[in-house]
Amino acid sequence: MARRFLKSDVERHSAHYGPPFLPAVDVKCRERFGGSYAYSIDDNPRAERALGWCWESHVELFWELATEYAAEIFGPKAKLYSAGRSGGWAVVSGLPDVEEWDAIAVSRWARFARMLEAERAHFCSADAVRETIEANDWLAPTPQDRIADAVKSLGVEEAARVLDDVVRVSNLVAVQRGEA
Repeated sequence: MARRFLKSDVERHSAHYGPPFLPAVDVKCRERFGGSYAYSIDDNPRAERALGWCWESHVELFWELATEYAAEIFGPKAKLYSAGRSGGWAVVSGLPDVEEWDAIAVSRWARFARMLEAERAHFCSADAVRETIEANDWLAPTPQDRIADAVKSLGVEEAARVLDDVVRVSNLVAVQRGEA
């Protein structure tokens, strides 16, 4: 049986290193983002970029869900924001002081904290990261990657000639479209 969530279990955080200390949930991704999946793609030259895009996507989705959960559980007066150097604290303002909370308020907070912890674990997991990267095909070469790879394979003089041709064709297309 799980231990009951107590008022003393409510963490608090201050955005300004002093009072007020508001109720907060630590939502930092403590393990390597993407876990074993991130390690498995390290040899891909586009892995860092794909993981960066995935991180931005997951952070945005996490905060959208967290905001919805706060409104659903605490009502419209409650405002959720991220705090801390890395934005790793989900802080809720607009609530009564934690010392004034009754058992119902504590159980609402416990529900909120568990929901955020579950979402954090999901969005940092290897499975979620793999799913997002593969669904968006972020490891595939972009057109810019293909051009860069082609230029690398050519000698300097040949690459300059190809780039001159690309510029010439681009200018012709612009003229034909009336953009130049």
